Amino acid sequence: MRWLALAVLAAAPAAAQDAAPPCELHVWPADAAKSFTTVTDIDWGISEVQKYSRDPLNPLTGTRASVALQAAVFERLDLPVLLNLPGHAVVLHDTPLPSRVIRATRGRILPDSAPCYAELITDDVFFQEDLHADFDLLNKGVLNTTFRFRCFDGGDSPVFSYGSFVTSDLYEPGKRVKSTPATAIARFEIVFAESVTEFAEKMHAAGQAKDKGKKRK
Repeated sequence: MRWLALAVLAAAPAAAQDAAPPCELHVWPADAAKSFTTVTDIDWGISEVQKYSRDPLNPLTGTRASVALQAAVFERLDLPVLLNLPGHAVVLHDTPLPSRVIRATRGRILPDSAPCYAELITDDVFFQEDLHADFDLLNKGVLNTTFRFRCFDGGDSPVFSYGSFVTSDLYEPGKRVKSTPATAIARFEIVFAESVTEFAEKMHAAGQAKDKGKKRK
């Protein structure tokens, strides 16, 4: 677990600062990236799916390298700004959460956390690639990522929660070259950062729509 940034507290009496712990944003990466490959036989129009297969052209598939890369991206991003959480200290966890914990926990993942507390959980990361079997041609490659966000304000139930699936292109369709560890790492970091940013934008849009719905009632 790593503290990335400390909340900046405005000048206030020491007693007031002691009574109000800083807000925390806890962030978890997903487990090792997987690969989802669709192989299409053009002559017969048959689509065969090879789920979670190891892609030899992608050195990151099926390894835990992607966990460290996710953490590296989170460290570079200004998450409190992206998620509109001013004054939050970012706490980055090194170990991904088990799927059952993510889906079964109704309250806080960390029950003894600060009263002002938020969670950004990367639920799943996988590469999806479409291959035309007759031509041995990868027509498209995307990175699919699922994020879950919840914000708490003193209680055990979230005051706001949002989850979304984000799809980002890995490269220009039909123009993929054989990956090396260096090129795969560089591309993954770029696209994963884009995915986090897109998730934040979608979350803000959902929050604004929810607020408008409340005002109309």
